[in-house]
Order: sequence, then C-alpha cells, then structure tokens
Amino acid sequence: MRRDITVLLLAKIYRISAYCRHIFYEVMNTYFLFRSHTQWRKNSFSCRKQKTMHLNLWLLIQFSIIFIMIVKVTGDTESKNRCSFDEETLWLKITTGNKFFAGTDDNVHVFLLGANGIVCRANLDNPGNDRKRNNVDKYIICCPKGFLNDDREINMFALTHMAFKGNKGQTGYNDWFIERIELGTRGKVILNYRLHAWTSSEIQGTVIFSKVDKKNYVNF
Repeated sequence: MRRDITVLLLAKIYRISAYCRHIFYEVMNTYFLFRSHTQWRKNSFSCRKQKTMHLNLWLLIQFSIIFIMIVKVTGDTESKNRCSFDEETLWLKITTGNKFFAGTDDNVHVFLLGANGIVCRANLDNPGNDRKRNNVDKYIICCPKGFLNDDREINMFALTHMAFKGNKGQTGYNDWFIERIELGTRGKVILNYRLHAWTSSEIQGTVIFSKVDKKNYVNF
C-alpha cells in the first residue's frame, strides 16, 4: 500500500510540476514584455541577479507544490474493509485536530454496545498514515447480525488508544487531539460529537459516550 501511495504521489508531482512550469514560463514572458531590453543590458551584474531571483522563485514554487501534494496524498484515509452479508456495516469518521503533534501512532480500538445488548468491537487501522494532524479518517466497522435495532441506535460508544511498543520493546506514548467523532450506518448518523480535546494513553486514553435519550449522547 505504501508503494501504491508513492507511485501515486510521484505521478501527481510530475503532472503538477509540468503544469506549473508552463504557467511560470508564461508569467515570465509576460513580465519581460514590460521591461526594456536596453535596461537589462546596462548592467550584467543586475541581469545575473534577476536571473538568480527568478530561479529561486521557481524552486520555491516547486517545493511548495511538492509539499502540498505530499500532505494531500498522505492525508485523509478511508478503510478498504468490506463486511459480509451476515454482518451489520457501520462507518466511523474521526477528525484529528489541527494542532502541533495532534496525531498518534497508538493502537486504537472501538467498543460498541447495541440497543439489543450485543457488543461489537474493532481495531482501527486504515491503509496509509492515518490519525495524523488535521486528518479525516473513515473506518468501516463490521458488527454481528442483529447488532442494530429497528431504530438503528446504540447504547454506548467507547474509543480507546493504547501505547505502542517499538522494535526494541520500548513503550511510546502519543497524546491524541480528537476534534470530532461521527458514527453512522446506511442512511443515518447515529453519533456526531465535537470533542475538541486531548486524550492520552499514558493517563486515560478512553473516550466514552452513553445514550441518555433517543437523540442525545453524553461524554464522560
């Protein structure tokens, strides 16, 4: 999957680079029309200086485009998971906040308690680099048949992230700034909550929502 992302990234960078090179040349040609050729020849040093400035500007444009494309390709992720015919399909969308070090590499799990008393749990791990700063990651959760009642509601939602272990066995803690959590199924949004808060696997990496009436959930 990372190889596919790399190929896609390089292809997009090549196309955007070629397009921007064309635009850059057009802008420079238009600019030169307003400059006298005599003025440019008066001082060779000034001419070299102008060329250096244009080259630096072009490099800045190129690096900016590459950075934007990298952020775009490695940004939002979406699950490729598909549920079988005898399972209930739910989608979970998590928005990571736009703050420094807002993302996490922790192992993330979700636990759901259906209105029928059936428990559903899943490990959240999308292809690519999910749960990074300002990401919107969409996961597919497969629950047992009968998990949802006729109103397609749940009694409790719990999301927890646990510290990851490195290659040498060391434990690493990643705080996670969650902006919004959305849960739904086909044709209905079950939960839509703006959390806008930090969670820490070192202290308490669990977010729990419990149903208080037919329309509202409370976070505790």
